[in-house]
Amino acid sequence: MSDDTPPPSVEPSRRRSAMPPLRAAAWSLCLLIASGIVVCVALAFVRSTALTAVTVTALDAAQEPRDHALPLVRQTEALPDYEIVLRGRRLFEHRSLGVKPDRSAVDGLRWEAAPPVALAEVVAVDLRERDAILSDTLATAQPTVAAVQDGNYRFEFETGRSWEAGVESFFDTPIGKALTAGIMLAIVALVLLPFLGPL
Repeated sequence: MSDDTPPPSVEPSRRRSAMPPLRAAAWSLCLLIASGIVVCVALAFVRSTALTAVTVTALDAAQEPRDHALPLVRQTEALPDYEIVLRGRRLFEHRSLGVKPDRSAVDGLRWEAAPPVALAEVVAVDLRERDAILSDTLATAQPTVAAVQDGNYRFEFETGRSWEAGVESFFDTPIGKALTAGIMLAIVALVLLPFLGPL
């Protein structure tokens, strides 16, 4: 005796477990957003090593620049006006850490970077003799862990972790901008999904 009852086309359990396409898309977008944020945080941490201070020492006082060489005449004012300038990745991107007027660097002069600057953003550090008309670059160094000597001057760099500097540096890179744009587009798509149908 044959059974004329047709078999079900889809099992009930399989019908219940099927996820609607819009819900699957929503979960995919959430995963994409979360992954993008994790990548941004990790890469920002990598770039969070920042320059916090620079110390410059003149090795020979006789080689320091002087405003004049007249004996017994305003000897204090004859001392150089030292300035530290950080050169950035972009052309003409400079940041001055300030001027120390009428000071000798024989005993060392220290400049603090406030706020700290990500090392990845500093191409070189210039020591300049500030002048009202034209400032002369006396020595140049790249920030490193060890002390650096250029001519008559020794540079020592202090570094530390700065989350703010790392975030600012990362989101200024092409990768940071691309990831930001991708995350924003994914968020917009996630917001618009409910308007396309029930999730």
